[in-house]
Amino acid sequence: MRPIQDHPDAINYHGNRPDIEPLPVVRCHIDGTPVLTSCWRLSWRDRLALLIRGRLWLQIMGTAQPPIAFATSAPYLETNA
Repeated sequence: MRPIQDHPDAINYHGNRPDIEPLPVVRCHIDGTPVLTSCWRLSWRDRLALLIRGRLWLQIMGTAQPPIAFATSAPYLETNA
């Protein structure tokens, strides 16, 4: 699974360690709340594992759990970006 740039206005967020790749994100607003959206491309192996297991794990570095959401379509297409 790899993050991809799927929007011409995407910007890159960079980690603070050399082993962290840049994360392309699109900035928008949902109901007035700022939102960062990233798009991920799944390999065929990832797709098969998701289909069979029906599970997806999320890892967040740090001690706080920010509000998150998963979607199967581009949420910024439905917002007032």
